[in-house]
Amino acid sequence: MELEKNPLSIQESEQIAQYFQEYKDQKFVMGTYKDLKKIGEARNEKFQHLKGGINGKTEFTVRHHVGTQANNRHFIAHDIHPDAGVSILIPKIWHESFVHTANNYKFNNLREALFWSIRDLRNCALRISDPVLQNEVRQDLNTALLEVIRLNKVHFSEYFQKNLTK
Repeated sequence: MELEKNPLSIQESEQIAQYFQEYKDQKFVMGTYKDLKKIGEARNEKFQHLKGGINGKTEFTVRHHVGTQANNRHFIAHDIHPDAGVSILIPKIWHESFVHTANNYKFNNLREALFWSIRDLRNCALRISDPVLQNEVRQDLNTALLEVIRLNKVHFSEYFQKNLTK
């Protein structure tokens, strides 16, 4: 499994723990990619002190298309703007390494692509070494992912009713 091959460093673990403790009541924010821009920027500004973010990167938090933008282009519209996709704010280290396995597979419909993307996100919580924080993050992430599913159904309902492609 990819997670086992790339364990977090102690510094990365501490930074992620600090981030989730800071945002204890709102660990994950969901919405369209566009809606999350300012929130992500504010969170990145607040966490600049973490030695340039994770792995020397200036961003600590990034917006992630749940279901992936590539799949949105395939199943919804080839010219769908990235800002229209349903997204979630996550730690950048998760985004860089562990949430894009859906890009390696061919799916039959948007529902399958969304399922795979959610599976990847749920696995990221396993990277938190503190079992209490891991459980708390997993519970909050599950709640957030239910909202992501709801938002996808609201924005792209016609693509969830049948096995349709564009």
